[in-house]
Amino acid sequence: MKQQCPKCGNWVEGKKKEDLKRNLTSGFLKGFVSGASNAILPGSGIITGALTQNYSNKLNNTLYGSESYEFICPNCAHYWIDLESNGTNNQLAKDQYLVQQMWEDFSENSDRIFSSTNNIDTFLWKWESKELISSEPKAEMNFLLAFCAYCANLDENSYLSIARKYINRALRNSNNKEYQLFAEVLNNKETNRNTASIVPNAISLLSDLTEDQVHFKQEWYWEQLQDAVDEEVSKYKEEKIREKKSYLIKNSLFAIPILLFVIYKYMNYDSPEGFWSTLFSWVPIYWAVLLTLGGAYLIVIADCNKVFSRKKEEWKEVFIGQYTSFKWSDLLK
Repeated sequence: MKQQCPKCGNWVEGKKKEDLKRNLTSGFLKGFVSGASNAILPGSGIITGALTQNYSNKLNNTLYGSESYEFICPNCAHYWIDLESNGTNNQLAKDQYLVQQMWEDFSENSDRIFSSTNNIDTFLWKWESKELISSEPKAEMNFLLAFCAYCANLDENSYLSIARKYINRALRNSNNKEYQLFAEVLNNKETNRNTASIVPNAISLLSDLTEDQVHFKQEWYWEQLQDAVDEEVSKYKEEKIREKKSYLIKNSLFAIPILLFVIYKYMNYDSPEGFWSTLFSWVPIYWAVLLTLGGAYLIVIADCNKVFSRKKEEWKEVFIGQYTSFKWSDLLK
Protein backbone atom coordinates (compact mmCIF):
# COMPACT_ATOMS: atom_id res chain seq x y z
CA MET A 1 0.00 0.00 0.00
CA LYS A 2 1.46 3.36 -1.06
CA GLN A 3 0.53 6.83 0.17
CA GLN A 4 1.86 10.30 -0.49
CA CYS A 5 3.65 11.92 2.42
CA PRO A 6 1.45 14.77 3.73
CA LYS A 7 4.58 16.77 4.64
CA CYS A 8 6.83 16.63 1.58
CA GLY A 9 4.72 14.85 -1.06
CA ASN A 10 7.08 11.90 -1.48
CA TRP A 11 5.39 8.55 -2.19
CA VAL A 12 6.01 6.00 0.59
CA GLU A 13 5.41 2.25 0.74
CA GLY A 14 3.53 1.33 3.92
CA LYS A 15 4.45 -1.54 6.18
CA LYS A 16 1.63 -3.68 7.58
CA LYS A 17 1.27 -3.48 11.35
CA GLU A 18 0.40 -6.95 12.69
CA ASP A 19 -2.12 -7.92 15.36
CA LEU A 20 -3.80 -4.54 15.39
CA LYS A 21 -7.12 -5.89 16.69
CA ARG A 22 -5.56 -7.58 19.71
CA ASN A 23 -3.37 -4.65 20.74
CA LEU A 24 -5.57 -1.62 20.19
CA THR A 25 -7.00 -1.08 23.64
CA SER A 26 -5.35 -3.29 26.23
CA GLY A 27 -2.64 -0.79 27.12
CA PHE A 28 -4.77 2.30 27.51
CA LEU A 29 -7.46 0.43 29.47
CA LYS A 30 -4.91 -0.82 31.95
CA GLY A 31 -3.40 2.65 32.33
CA PHE A 32 -6.76 4.31 32.79
CA VAL A 33 -7.94 1.83 35.41
CA SER A 34 -4.74 1.88 37.45
CA GLY A 35 -4.04 5.60 37.44
CA ALA A 36 -6.31 8.07 35.77
CA SER A 37 -9.56 6.92 37.29
CA ASN A 38 -8.37 7.32 40.86
CA ALA A 39 -7.06 10.79 40.09
CA ILE A 40 -10.31 11.83 38.43
CA LEU A 41 -12.80 10.30 40.82
CA PRO A 42 -11.09 9.95 44.21
CA GLY A 43 -12.88 7.72 46.67
CA SER A 44 -14.92 5.99 43.98
CA GLY A 45 -13.96 2.36 43.95
CA ILE A 46 -16.53 1.57 41.29
CA ILE A 47 -14.96 3.73 38.59
CA THR A 48 -11.80 1.62 38.58
CA GLY A 49 -13.82 -1.07 36.84
CA ALA A 50 -15.89 1.26 34.73
CA LEU A 51 -14.05 0.96 31.44
CA THR A 52 -14.80 -2.68 30.81
CA GLN A 53 -13.22 -5.08 28.40
CA ASN A 54 -16.48 -4.79 26.46
CA TYR A 55 -15.27 -1.44 25.19
CA SER A 56 -12.11 -3.07 23.87
CA ASN A 57 -14.18 -5.75 22.17
CA LYS A 58 -16.45 -3.13 20.61
CA LEU A 59 -13.47 -1.31 19.10
CA ASN A 60 -11.86 -4.49 17.91
CA ASN A 61 -15.06 -5.78 16.36
CA THR A 62 -15.50 -2.52 14.46
CA LEU A 63 -11.94 -2.70 13.21
CA TYR A 64 -12.24 -6.37 12.29
CA GLY A 65 -11.27 -6.88 8.70
CA SER A 66 -9.04 -3.80 8.64
CA GLU A 67 -5.27 -3.71 8.40
CA SER A 68 -3.04 -1.02 9.86
CA TYR A 69 -0.11 0.35 7.83
CA GLU A 70 2.84 2.34 9.16
CA PHE A 71 4.54 4.90 6.95
CA ILE A 72 7.97 6.49 7.43
CA CYS A 73 8.98 8.93 4.75
CA PRO A 74 12.67 8.38 3.76
CA ASN A 75 12.82 11.96 2.54
CA CYS A 76 11.64 13.92 5.61
CA ALA A 77 11.22 11.17 8.26
CA HIS A 78 7.52 12.01 8.74
CA TYR A 79 5.63 9.12 10.38
CA TRP A 80 1.93 8.25 10.15
CA ILE A 81 -0.48 5.32 10.37
CA ASP A 82 -3.43 4.55 8.16
CA LEU A 83 -5.99 1.80 7.74
CA GLU A 84 -6.97 -0.20 4.70
CA SER A 85 -10.21 -2.14 4.92
CA ASN A 86 -10.66 -5.57 3.37
CA GLY A 87 -14.37 -4.82 3.08
CA THR A 88 -16.61 -1.83 2.48
CA ASN A 89 -16.41 -0.38 5.98
CA ASN A 90 -13.20 1.61 5.63
CA GLN A 91 -14.57 4.97 6.83
CA LEU A 92 -16.27 3.45 9.85
CA ALA A 93 -13.05 1.65 10.79
CA LYS A 94 -11.02 4.84 10.50
CA ASP A 95 -13.49 6.83 12.56
CA GLN A 96 -13.63 4.19 15.28
CA TYR A 97 -9.86 4.01 15.30
CA LEU A 98 -9.77 7.76 15.91
CA VAL A 99 -12.07 7.29 18.92
CA GLN A 100 -9.67 4.69 20.27
CA GLN A 101 -6.74 7.08 19.79
CA MET A 102 -8.55 9.68 21.85
CA TRP A 103 -8.82 7.26 24.76
CA GLU A 104 -5.16 6.38 24.44
CA ASP A 105 -4.34 10.07 24.67
CA PHE A 106 -6.63 10.46 27.67
CA SER A 107 -5.25 7.46 29.57
CA GLU A 108 -1.60 8.21 28.92
CA ASN A 109 -1.83 11.93 29.74
CA SER A 110 -4.65 12.16 32.28
CA ASP A 111 -2.45 13.52 35.08
CA ARG A 112 -1.24 16.35 32.87
CA ILE A 113 -4.70 16.98 31.35
CA PHE A 114 -6.38 17.46 34.71
CA SER A 115 -3.54 19.48 36.21
CA SER A 116 -5.00 22.75 34.92
CA THR A 117 -8.10 24.15 33.22
CA ASN A 118 -5.94 25.22 30.28
CA ASN A 119 -4.81 21.63 29.69
CA ILE A 120 -8.38 20.38 29.98
CA ASP A 121 -9.59 22.93 27.44
CA THR A 122 -6.72 22.05 25.10
CA PHE A 123 -7.52 18.34 25.27
CA LEU A 124 -11.23 18.84 24.64
CA TRP A 125 -10.64 21.25 21.77
CA LYS A 126 -8.04 18.98 20.19
CA TRP A 127 -10.46 16.05 19.88
CA GLU A 128 -13.57 18.12 19.26
CA SER A 129 -11.89 19.50 16.15
CA LYS A 130 -11.36 16.03 14.66
CA GLU A 131 -13.62 15.39 11.70
CA LEU A 132 -15.54 12.12 11.86
CA ILE A 133 -17.98 11.04 9.16
CA SER A 134 -19.73 7.95 10.56
CA SER A 135 -22.58 8.77 12.93
CA GLU A 136 -21.92 6.12 15.59
CA PRO A 137 -18.21 6.87 16.11
CA LYS A 138 -19.04 10.59 16.06
CA ALA A 139 -21.64 10.02 18.77
CA GLU A 140 -19.23 7.85 20.74
CA MET A 141 -16.46 10.45 20.67
CA ASN A 142 -18.86 13.14 21.89
CA PHE A 143 -20.03 10.78 24.63
CA LEU A 144 -16.44 10.18 25.74
CA LEU A 145 -15.69 13.91 25.59
CA ALA A 146 -18.77 14.47 27.76
CA PHE A 147 -17.38 11.96 30.24
CA CYS A 148 -14.00 13.73 30.31
CA ALA A 149 -15.72 17.08 30.89
CA TYR A 150 -17.82 15.49 33.63
CA CYS A 151 -14.66 14.27 35.36
CA ALA A 152 -13.20 17.76 35.08
CA ASN A 153 -16.41 19.17 36.56
CA LEU A 154 -15.69 17.44 39.87
CA ASP A 155 -13.05 20.11 40.41
CA GLU A 156 -14.27 22.89 38.11
CA ASN A 157 -18.02 23.48 38.15
CA SER A 158 -17.96 25.30 34.83
CA TYR A 159 -17.43 22.07 32.90
CA LEU A 160 -20.95 20.78 33.50
CA SER A 161 -22.35 22.88 30.65
CA ILE A 162 -19.52 21.68 28.40
CA ALA A 163 -20.31 18.05 29.24
CA ARG A 164 -23.95 18.74 28.40
CA LYS A 165 -22.94 20.23 25.04
CA TYR A 166 -21.09 17.05 24.11
CA ILE A 167 -23.78 14.63 25.29
CA ASN A 168 -26.41 16.57 23.33
CA ARG A 169 -24.25 16.21 20.23
CA ALA A 170 -23.91 12.50 20.89
CA LEU A 171 -27.67 12.11 21.18
CA ARG A 172 -28.20 13.96 17.91
CA ASN A 173 -26.11 11.30 16.17
CA SER A 174 -27.35 8.27 18.08
CA ASN A 175 -30.37 7.54 20.27
CA ASN A 176 -28.24 5.29 22.45
CA LYS A 177 -29.81 4.50 25.83
CA GLU A 178 -26.50 4.81 27.66
CA TYR A 179 -26.08 8.32 26.27
CA GLN A 180 -29.58 9.14 27.52
CA LEU A 181 -28.65 7.70 30.91
CA PHE A 182 -25.48 9.79 31.06
CA ALA A 183 -27.60 12.87 30.27
CA GLU A 184 -29.64 12.06 33.39
CA VAL A 185 -26.39 11.88 35.39
CA LEU A 186 -25.64 15.41 34.18
CA ASN A 187 -29.19 16.53 34.99
CA ASN A 188 -28.62 15.28 38.53
CA LYS A 189 -25.69 17.67 38.94
CA GLU A 190 -27.81 20.73 38.18
CA THR A 191 -28.65 22.97 41.14
CA ASN A 192 -32.33 23.03 40.18
CA ARG A 193 -32.53 19.32 39.40
CA ASN A 194 -35.87 17.53 39.26
CA THR A 195 -35.24 14.15 40.88
CA ALA A 196 -38.88 13.14 40.38
CA SER A 197 -38.16 13.07 36.64
CA ILE A 198 -34.50 12.00 36.69
CA VAL A 199 -34.75 8.91 38.88
CA PRO A 200 -37.64 7.00 37.20
CA ASN A 201 -36.18 7.69 33.75
CA ALA A 202 -32.68 6.62 34.82
CA ILE A 203 -33.96 3.41 36.42
CA SER A 204 -35.92 2.52 33.31
CA LEU A 205 -32.96 3.21 31.01
CA LEU A 206 -30.45 1.33 33.13
CA SER A 207 -32.67 -1.72 33.53
CA ASP A 208 -32.80 -2.04 29.73
CA LEU A 209 -29.01 -2.13 29.37
CA THR A 210 -26.78 -5.16 29.71
CA GLU A 211 -23.08 -5.32 30.55
CA ASP A 212 -22.07 -5.86 26.93
CA GLN A 213 -24.02 -2.80 25.77
CA VAL A 214 -22.41 -0.16 27.97
CA HIS A 215 -19.05 1.55 28.40
CA PHE A 216 -19.44 1.84 32.16
CA LYS A 217 -20.79 -0.71 34.60
CA GLN A 218 -24.16 -0.39 36.28
CA GLU A 219 -22.57 0.29 39.65
CA TRP A 220 -20.93 3.45 38.33
CA TYR A 221 -24.22 4.95 37.16
CA TRP A 222 -25.98 3.97 40.37
CA GLU A 223 -23.23 5.65 42.39
CA GLN A 224 -23.56 8.88 40.39
CA LEU A 225 -27.34 8.84 40.93
CA GLN A 226 -27.25 7.61 44.54
CA ASP A 227 -28.17 10.92 46.14
CA ALA A 228 -31.12 11.42 43.78
CA VAL A 229 -32.36 7.86 44.37
CA ASP A 230 -32.10 8.31 48.14
CA GLU A 231 -34.01 11.58 47.92
CA GLU A 232 -36.84 10.00 45.93
CA VAL A 233 -36.92 6.93 48.18
CA SER A 234 -37.24 9.23 51.20
CA LYS A 235 -40.15 11.07 49.57
CA TYR A 236 -41.77 7.78 48.62
CA LYS A 237 -41.34 6.45 52.17
CA GLU A 238 -42.87 9.57 53.74
CA GLU A 239 -45.82 9.44 51.35
CA LYS A 240 -46.54 5.75 51.98
CA ILE A 241 -46.20 6.11 55.76
CA ARG A 242 -48.51 9.12 55.67
CA GLU A 243 -51.06 7.12 53.64
CA LYS A 244 -50.87 4.20 56.06
CA LYS A 245 -51.23 6.47 59.08
CA SER A 246 -54.32 8.03 57.53
CA TYR A 247 -55.65 4.57 56.71
CA LEU A 248 -55.02 3.38 60.28
CA ILE A 249 -56.65 6.46 61.83
CA LYS A 250 -59.78 6.11 59.69
CA ASN A 251 -60.16 2.44 60.56
CA SER A 252 -59.45 3.16 64.22
CA LEU A 253 -62.14 5.86 64.38
CA PHE A 254 -64.62 3.30 63.12
CA ALA A 255 -63.46 0.10 64.82
CA ILE A 256 -62.30 1.20 68.28
CA PRO A 257 -65.56 2.87 69.45
CA ILE A 258 -67.60 -0.14 68.31
CA LEU A 259 -65.21 -2.62 69.93
CA LEU A 260 -65.15 -0.67 73.19
CA PHE A 261 -68.94 -0.43 73.21
CA VAL A 262 -69.35 -4.17 72.57
CA ILE A 263 -66.78 -5.05 75.24
CA TYR A 264 -68.53 -2.74 77.71
CA LYS A 265 -71.91 -4.29 76.95
CA TYR A 266 -70.45 -7.77 77.24
CA MET A 267 -68.77 -7.03 80.57
CA ASN A 268 -71.97 -5.53 81.95
CA TYR A 269 -74.39 -7.94 80.33
CA ASP A 270 -77.27 -9.26 82.44
CA SER A 271 -78.89 -12.37 81.13
CA PRO A 272 -82.66 -12.06 80.81
CA GLU A 273 -84.71 -14.05 83.29
CA GLY A 274 -87.65 -16.24 82.82
CA PHE A 275 -89.06 -17.25 79.50
CA TRP A 276 -86.78 -14.96 77.38
CA SER A 277 -83.58 -16.46 78.76
CA THR A 278 -84.28 -19.66 76.90
CA LEU A 279 -85.08 -17.97 73.56
CA PHE A 280 -82.51 -15.21 73.11
CA SER A 281 -79.06 -14.07 74.30
CA TRP A 282 -76.82 -11.19 73.23
CA VAL A 283 -73.61 -13.05 74.11
CA PRO A 284 -73.15 -14.85 70.75
CA ILE A 285 -73.77 -11.58 68.92
CA TYR A 286 -71.20 -9.78 71.07
CA TRP A 287 -68.66 -12.51 70.34
CA ALA A 288 -69.39 -12.45 66.60
CA VAL A 289 -68.84 -8.67 66.50
CA LEU A 290 -65.67 -8.89 68.58
CA LEU A 291 -64.16 -11.68 66.48
CA THR A 292 -65.15 -10.27 63.08
CA LEU A 293 -64.46 -6.60 63.64
CA GLY A 294 -61.52 -7.24 65.97
CA GLY A 295 -59.91 -9.64 63.49
CA ALA A 296 -60.31 -7.17 60.62
CA TYR A 297 -58.82 -4.40 62.75
CA LEU A 298 -55.82 -6.58 63.66
CA ILE A 299 -55.22 -7.23 59.96
CA VAL A 300 -55.21 -3.46 59.37
CA ILE A 301 -52.72 -2.98 62.21
CA ALA A 302 -50.43 -5.77 60.89
CA ASP A 303 -50.52 -4.31 57.37
CA CYS A 304 -49.60 -0.85 58.65
CA ASN A 305 -46.88 -2.20 60.91
CA LYS A 306 -45.34 -4.05 57.95
CA VAL A 307 -44.95 -0.70 56.18
CA PHE A 308 -43.79 1.18 59.30
CA SER A 309 -41.06 -1.38 60.04
CA ARG A 310 -39.47 -1.54 56.58
CA LYS A 311 -35.71 -1.04 56.48
CA LYS A 312 -33.91 1.38 54.16
CA GLU A 313 -32.91 -1.22 51.58
CA GLU A 314 -36.44 -2.65 51.55
CA TRP A 315 -37.83 0.79 50.76
CA LYS A 316 -35.37 1.03 47.86
CA GLU A 317 -36.46 -2.35 46.51
CA VAL A 318 -40.13 -1.39 46.68
CA PHE A 319 -39.52 2.03 45.12
CA ILE A 320 -37.40 0.71 42.24
CA GLY A 321 -39.87 -2.12 41.70
CA GLN A 322 -42.39 0.45 40.50
CA TYR A 323 -40.35 1.04 37.36
CA THR A 324 -38.48 -2.19 36.70
CA SER A 325 -38.01 -5.77 37.85
CA PHE A 326 -34.36 -4.93 38.46
CA LYS A 327 -33.34 -5.70 42.04
CA TRP A 328 -31.35 -3.10 43.94
CA SER A 329 -29.77 -5.88 46.02
CA ASP A 330 -28.16 -7.30 42.85
CA LEU A 331 -25.74 -4.37 42.93
CA LEU A 332 -24.67 -5.19 46.47
CA LYS A 333 -23.55 -8.77 45.76
